[in-house]
Amino acid sequence: MERKNKARAQTGFYLALVAVILVMANVISFGAYKRIDMTKSERFTLSKGSARLVSEKLKQDLQVDIYVTRGLPKHEAFIQDLSDLMGEYERASNGKLKYTIIEPKTEEQKTAAKEAGLQEAAFGEGSETGRDQATISRGFMGMAFKYGSEKESIPILSPDSSQGLEFWITNKIREIRDRAENDSQKFGVITGKEEIKLTDTNLVAAQGGRGGPSMKGIIDQALPFYKIEDVDLQNGDAEINKELAGIILTQPAKDFTEKELRRIDQFLMEGNKSLVVFAGAIN
Repeated sequence: MERKNKARAQTGFYLALVAVILVMANVISFGAYKRIDMTKSERFTLSKGSARLVSEKLKQDLQVDIYVTRGLPKHEAFIQDLSDLMGEYERASNGKLKYTIIEPKTEEQKTAAKEAGLQEAAFGEGSETGRDQATISRGFMGMAFKYGSEKESIPILSPDSSQGLEFWITNKIREIRDRAENDSQKFGVITGKEEIKLTDTNLVAAQGGRGGPSMKGIIDQALPFYKIEDVDLQNGDAEINKELAGIILTQPAKDFTEKELRRIDQFLMEGNKSLVVFAGAIN
């Protein structure tokens, strides 16, 4: 009980754990993640995992419409970076992915952007010559995806930063593909070690007698194409499901037996499998 109470106090640890699980789930799924930058701006080169997704996993054509608002210097730089990245996706896809840059000016184009799931927003940029001067514009900066009969969108992108673009774009591509193909990626979480559970509702303090959100709930909502299931090693008597892409340990409080460790080794030796261990200073 004392250990659990201490664990509940570590909200920052839980938040970090959620973020890292989301990232590592993608790393596990996408495989090797190495960049050799050859783009004109030397800012983007597609990871091997993203390239493999669009070159090997797409069974139908994927159309990506990028709605942009031009005129501001930072917007132009962002659009160029985004174009460089999408060019990498297009080349890697062997003709399966096509993208189009659209600057909606007519009411018809603006309506199409909204129907695709994009949000109209106000964008501002300070003047380089005057502290109290700023340029304000209103428009769109987002992406619409169409794969077969399925549609997805990134409603709004921030022109202030290009970091993380590939992560979110590849997520959307995988989500729309998996939904269209009725496919999912399965991961296992080792249980039976008095571990912090992804289903624990103590991510934040309870209010009004109700429990807070669970990590599993957040993951299910953010990455619906990933399926997480419990893995009970049964003291080493049970094999780990070979259909799993990887397994996760979340702060185990009990030691693993040699037999259990051999089961984990056996799973990893199948090839293209991964193990992620999350541990903190709580216990």
